[in-house]
Amino acid sequence: LVANIPPAAAAFMLRRCGQGSVPDILRPPPETIVMSIKRRRLVVGREETCNVVFRHPHVSKAHVLLVLQDSPEVSEGRILLIQDS
Repeated sequence: LVANIPPAAAAFMLRRCGQGSVPDILRPPPETIVMSIKRRRLVVGREETCNVVFRHPHVSKAHVLLVLQDSPEVSEGRILLIQDS
């Protein structure tokens, strides 16, 4: 999955750190998520419509939004913006 992504396209790769089971899970969590020009937004929360779903009382419906933006400081560079809800 990750090996076929050209370096210019894969701006950020998020990896799952914990290997234990996740209680009350709707679907298995992804091992990796690639944020690139083609996928600039990622929503994490407990709603089924989120890209990554966590069913936990401390997680809000749309808990966090990750947005990949072009960097104003680096030519062809990108930054990962994290917006907490």
